[in-house]
Amino acid sequence: MVSTQSLALSASVLVPVWPSQAGLLAPFATGLWSVGLLLYLLLVSLILLRWLTVPMTPEVLGPPYWILMGATAITVLAGAKILGLPATLPAVRATAGFVEGFSYALWAFGTWWIPLLVILGLWRHVRHHWPLTYEPTLWSVVFPLGMYSVATLSFGKVAHLAFMEPLARFMLWVAVAAWALVAAAFLVKLARRGQAGPRPAPDTATRAAT
Repeated sequence: MVSTQSLALSASVLVPVWPSQAGLLAPFATGLWSVGLLLYLLLVSLILLRWLTVPMTPEVLGPPYWILMGATAITVLAGAKILGLPATLPAVRATAGFVEGFSYALWAFGTWWIPLLVILGLWRHVRHHWPLTYEPTLWSVVFPLGMYSVATLSFGKVAHLAFMEPLARFMLWVAVAAWALVAAAFLVKLARRGQAGPRPAPDTATRAAT
């Protein structure tokens, strides 16, 4: 789904620099955007169904769930780029209202995800004492925060929603702070592993015994 919206975003960005192919790129962008939207709705429905039917454990409820918010953000960003295309293009003229309305709905849904995911993180680490140490999946939190700030700023400008710009700038600093914290945690873990040194190789007697 994220890859589909990435292709839609790329096609919409290419329209201004490749105007001779705008008649092909614009329908490609709007079509892929619509496919990505439906895929997201199907995926979220399945995930929510799992939450309601299968007991959640701290092991399962990890950082990758933040990608659900990031998926809404990249959809909003792709929608903003499509709305910024020339209104004379038939594909843009036919879908502008649909793209703008659903982009705003997904932006609101992505915003709703943020406090929910924070609460679930507190439930995992505070309520169930899951260790808060570096793991590669923590980068799954950084990307959605950065994408959310960019999508909010872009959509706010194209939809003339002034309140989104200060929110986007605030979330940008949140994303930078998240990146810095995860990077610092990675460096600390790397340093500790270096201090521990390589594991000694077993001697000949030990190898023979095993």
